[in-house]
Amino acid sequence: MFDTEQSRTNSTERHRMSQEQFAMQNRELDNLTKHNTKLLDQYTRIDIKCSHATEASIAANSRIEQLRNECANLRAEKKIWEVCIKNAVHIYVIESLSSERAKPPRGG
Repeated sequence: MFDTEQSRTNSTERHRMSQEQFAMQNRELDNLTKHNTKLLDQYTRIDIKCSHATEASIAANSRIEQLRNECANLRAEKKIWEVCIKNAVHIYVIESLSSERAKPPRGG
């Protein structure tokens, strides 16, 4: 009978220790779950910020490319105008010289 009582006491003690261990592991799981949720929230916020930054970067790169094209077009247009002005001056000078030669000499 003593063995049965002792056995029951040991069994009860093991059961109590198992319950304490289970409760401790359950608290640890709860803490880890909370920490995981917190990290997931942080990750989500950072991921959203990263997406916004990526979109802004793409838009900025697009605008830079647009400005480069505009700049190249303006340089080309400037060169065309410089050539036009140079040709117009050249034509004016030639026409001026031609009209000077076409005038009868002034003699008195």
